[in-house]
Amino acid sequence: MQLEVITGSDCMAVRVLYLVFLRLIGLLLLWSRSEQAKDAELLALRHQVAVRGRGMRRSRCQQRQQTGFPSRRDPTLPPRPQTQ
Repeated sequence: MQLEVITGSDCMAVRVLYLVFLRLIGLLLLWSRSEQAKDAELLALRHQVAVRGRGMRRSRCQQRQQTGFPSRRDPTLPPRPQTQ
């Protein structure tokens, strides 16, 4: 009994065929769903995006430092010269 060695290009071809197969199955499942199921999935995805967006909010000070507008009390800046 001989064992065949699978080369890199053979492995890549099998992987591409597998990914194409998965996409086709996904399309078939999508076409078979009802409009209500599609709407429910979109609603759930929008909710996930909204929840993640709430958790990533930054304070105003951090936003100003990122955009190039330093806050007034930034300790890394030299003091402003006194005007008379």
